[in-house]
Amino acid sequence: MMGSESTQAAQSQQRTVIKKKSKLIALIDEETCTGCEVCIEFCPVDCIVVLPNPNLELQANVCRVIEEPCTGCTLCVKECPWECIVMVPRER
Repeated sequence: MMGSESTQAAQSQQRTVIKKKSKLIALIDEETCTGCEVCIEFCPVDCIVVLPNPNLELQANVCRVIEEPCTGCTLCVKECPWECIVMVPRER
């Protein structure tokens, strides 16, 4: 019985952590993005991906933010050497 009591006590002490979604998310201007991938290196939740850029003849890549996992931390905005990332309201 001692083991089950310990388990129950541990379970009752666990807290439910509810993470609120940020009201803002990162948005990359694909017209000015050079595909340098600096933002990817700094993203703590890996929500930035590299895509082929259909707007450039040289097939240079661009980065794009996946909205759902973005936490709005602004690290990508601060680290982008081309200043092509801004924070925008999350669409509901």
